[in-house]
Amino acid sequence: MKVPCTACKYCLEECPKNINIPDYFGLLNLYAVTGKTTGMYYERFSMNHGKAFECLKCGKCENICPQHISIRKFLDEFVDLYEK
Repeated sequence: MKVPCTACKYCLEECPKNINIPDYFGLLNLYAVTGKTTGMYYERFSMNHGKAFECLKCGKCENICPQHISIRKFLDEFVDLYEK
């Protein structure tokens, strides 16, 4: 597993842009296993949430993350895969 996210969603509750961090990390983990991106799922996961590139880099998500994940770093990786 690339990102040790348990999908607790604490980060989602703190994000001022309502970015669906747990589901995006799930897609990043899927890519690490399969080597394939799934844009259809990204579009679905982002329908009522902010896109990964909209991250303000405020760090509120990292301050509350029980796994102490470098969320901003992994979101940057996600943006490189799904939005460039």
